Amino acid sequence: MVQDWRQLMDQRYHVEDSAEGSYVELAFECPADAVELRIAIEVEGPQGTVIDFGALDPDGVRGWSGGARREAIIGAARATPGYRAGALPRGRWAVLLGAYRVPSPGCDVAARVSYLAESPVWLRGDLHVHTLHSDGLDAPWQVADAIVGLGLQFVALTDHNTAAAARSFPVREDVFAICGMEWTTREGHCNLLGSDRALRDFRVESPQEALRRIEEAKAQGAFVSVSHPFDDSCPGCAWGWGLDLPMDAAEVWNGPWRPCNQAALAWWQAELARGRRLPAIGGSDRHAPHPFVRYGMPTNWVLSTTPTADGVLAALRRGHVALSVAPEGPLIDLRCGVYMQGDLVPVGGPEQLDLTAAVRSGDRLRLYSEHGLEQEEVLEAGEARRTFARDGRRFWRAELWRWFEEVRYELPAALSNPVYFADCN
Repeated sequence: MVQDWRQLMDQRYHVEDSAEGSYVELAFECPADAVELRIAIEVEGPQGTVIDFGALDPDGVRGWSGGARREAIIGAARATPGYRAGALPRGRWAVLLGAYRVPSPGCDVAARVSYLAESPVWLRGDLHVHTLHSDGLDAPWQVADAIVGLGLQFVALTDHNTAAAARSFPVREDVFAICGMEWTTREGHCNLLGSDRALRDFRVESPQEALRRIEEAKAQGAFVSVSHPFDDSCPGCAWGWGLDLPMDAAEVWNGPWRPCNQAALAWWQAELARGRRLPAIGGSDRHAPHPFVRYGMPTNWVLSTTPTADGVLAALRRGHVALSVAPEGPLIDLRCGVYMQGDLVPVGGPEQLDLTAAVRSGDRLRLYSEHGLEQEEVLEAGEARRTFARDGRRFWRAELWRWFEEVRYELPAALSNPVYFADCN
């Protein structure tokens, strides 16, 4: 994941021994496009020198490390312990130095501040995870540790009919949570992401009530995705309230690939063919240790302009998401000029599509339009780059299938969302 960190301040300051017990502010301006700040100091002095540090924002002290740390990250969704995550107000900020123990004849402090500019970046995460707040085994902090260990940057906590887990998810520099719940009814499940009060009451007895619940959740700002809509492995797991309800997305890949996912993929393809623009997402649905149900299987690759829950949800609404079997990929990056998967190419827009993916030898690339499977190719190992013409289609999307020796079966390794074309929609 490449991030656009830009230097904001690099300043040296000499602390006199007479200043011991006092505080110094090294001011800087937080720019309008900053989504995270990284503040670091280096102290040059003999053993026993102690310079505390923290940060001020326009409203006061934003956090304090004392002498325990020499670097801190402050962002909208994550922050180093001791600092408050949240919006970065524009205006005067400062590195706050505390002259706790200063030798004679003083010491030098180098203070550096950089910021992460708002720009699109691929973030990887799991959009369907359970904790001990419902029928999962892991506490939220254990989920955080596991997610980070896999190289993921975000996780949606989706316990059954409760959003309580997000309240106890740790604020960390390396991962953030999307608040959510899996709305669980006798006729199916639906993930509601981005709001801790999406529903006043989860109970529902008819398709009409289900529609009202979805409208209520959307009014609260929730992103609504039907979960494993064709899963008949347990009573009430398959969605029975009507698949024409106004969902924001469909979970076509739930946990390890199995017949219910294949049915969801076929249904989604049919919906796309009849003109419905519905993003496809996935989630592990992980509850407890299991040989095949693992965090990040599948992984959602989301092209977000900010490393925050709001940024991820905004990207999901645009369909800027691809799926892979594991956190390490492969990622299918499908573009049409400046437009990417999920986008609607305007009338008169580019006619050529470009696809890139890192593949293994024997991987099978499949290209789909509203006419179904149109092209198929077995690939050699390396970075596959393919260019093909729009050819008057309403949309194009891609799948990458791979032979998995551990199960001795060919299964999906990656899926893209479609690139759509306006003059045929």
